[in-house]
Amino acid sequence: MNNADHDPDVIGEPLVSVVIATRNYGRFISESVISVLEQTYRAVELIVVDDGSTDDTRDVLAGIPGDFTCHHQPHRGIGAARNAGISLSRGRFLAFLDADDTWVPRKLELQMKAFRAQPGIDVVHAHAIHFCSPALDAARRRRVGHLDGKITESPLPHTMLIRRTAFDRVGRFDETLTIGVDMEWYARMCDENLKSVTLENVLYQRRIHGANANLVRAHEQSERLTVLKKVLD
Repeated sequence: MNNADHDPDVIGEPLVSVVIATRNYGRFISESVISVLEQTYRAVELIVVDDGSTDDTRDVLAGIPGDFTCHHQPHRGIGAARNAGISLSRGRFLAFLDADDTWVPRKLELQMKAFRAQPGIDVVHAHAIHFCSPALDAARRRRVGHLDGKITESPLPHTMLIRRTAFDRVGRFDETLTIGVDMEWYARMCDENLKSVTLENVLYQRRIHGANANLVRAHEQSERLTVLKKVLD
């Protein structure tokens, strides 16, 4: 595993920095990393931030062939992990992927095409498809199986490609939050009135595996309500 050192002038395209924050997702991280490394858009630097994993994540990352940066840090939460990745990045565009999910191969290519077609936009979102992990047990599949194959518009960090200058206007992720991180950041993005478009293409594949934060941390939904109240205020 090498530190990505792409020269966007040589490649001929603006550099896109992709940040994957992970903790204890050793069983999924290979698929996520490979889905970035196999993007048809080639001017990409990938930064994986291991946020204090206690499983085999470190060993799995070490065994993945390809050119990407891996940063290990004590557990501080997804907001801090993403922010650490941003600090290490150099691209003019930023993208984020969760360690249990994947992108389709043309994700960045199609989004950069949208930027070229509409130079005045700040951010490009896309649609997501939900899929049940093959390892999902029968009981959990009965509870969440209705989501398998569902396609949704997804204006969240997992699908977006954003200009770094626009991201800096919004600011970094709130490191004090857990499951409300994306909602809070998206609210600030809306406050900045960024010019955005959402592609009809399904570019993000969200895995349902039973240990998703939205499922196992449902008791923390009050945090989202707190964020929502803050936004409304």
